[in-house]
Amino acid sequence: MYMIVLLSLIFSSLVVAKEPSTQPTAPKEPSSLPPTERIDTQAPPPPPPIAPEVTALRKSYWTHHHSAYVGYRRDRQEFDAFGPGLLNTRTQVKDRNAMHLIVGSHIEFKKLVTTVSASYGWLVSGETRFRDPGNSPPLTFPSFSLGAGYNIDVRAALGWKFALFTRPNVTFSFIPSVGYNYDHMMNDPQGVKRYTLPDTHNVSTCYFPKPNQQDWFGPFVEGKFQTIAWNFFSWVLFCQYHWPYLVAKSKTQIETYSYDASGALVSDELSQINSVMKSGDLGMVLAGTSLKFSFGQGWAVGAHFEGATTWKNGRNIAQLTQENFFATPIDMTKSHSVSPALIRWTFYAISFMVDRRF
Repeated sequence: MYMIVLLSLIFSSLVVAKEPSTQPTAPKEPSSLPPTERIDTQAPPPPPPIAPEVTALRKSYWTHHHSAYVGYRRDRQEFDAFGPGLLNTRTQVKDRNAMHLIVGSHIEFKKLVTTVSASYGWLVSGETRFRDPGNSPPLTFPSFSLGAGYNIDVRAALGWKFALFTRPNVTFSFIPSVGYNYDHMMNDPQGVKRYTLPDTHNVSTCYFPKPNQQDWFGPFVEGKFQTIAWNFFSWVLFCQYHWPYLVAKSKTQIETYSYDASGALVSDELSQINSVMKSGDLGMVLAGTSLKFSFGQGWAVGAHFEGATTWKNGRNIAQLTQENFFATPIDMTKSHSVSPALIRWTFYAISFMVDRRF
């Protein structure tokens, strides 16, 4: 009996073990999966924008400064031609005062520096003096008003910046450059001047039928020191040496009336001098300084000063043509001469600027 009960219990346990479990099983947690089988339910982050990198690259390599200046300029000139008779002349331009407007750009790419500027000046006042020391007796005609006139200046240079001193708030650099300069000047003396020759009964009159035109052009070299402090204050000191070539054209007309003791007109002589003066043997030194104060949004204001003078006197070639007409007796002569000349030019200018940095 006991044996039957024991066999029944063993058989029941085997049947129960073979039946499938009807209870639901909980899903495995994602953390229980192997690392290679984990599922990332979050979307990947977007790629970083490219625009800030391009802007930073552009600012680190390119710097643009565009400036506008308005100011005052003063010139003094002298042209002496050493020819025979009336061709031995001296023309002086004294106290030529002009207002000028300048626009310029300063561009830096890494250490390469480019500067370009152009200016236009309006003649405000001035006077010129014409003298013929070769005539006997000498003729002098002072204080012709320059009347209308203008000047144009274009200057460009290419240089390289060497950092001599660098600190977080202060930089000091030296920039050597080579460039080219072009100057054009026009003066239009007005009026007719009269001169009574001493110890004679003769009277001479003089006037300029055409304006005087000048062109100065040629290369130059420049050395510039630049100091920048706290990205607010900038000071520049520069010096340039120019090799200008000059072409100056002018026309002067002199008429001399000769009277006898009774006051009767004896002769009337008309002299016309056409002058073309060329010079390729000149040197000029130009130096100046600039101060600039920067403000927010890339704006700055400042002042600029420069002055120049011919370094050596050019005893060069003056091509002069003279025509003489005599009323009594009727006669006409024409002569041509090539003679040396002496040239001097000095000017200085001061201006105030508004600058925009990009």
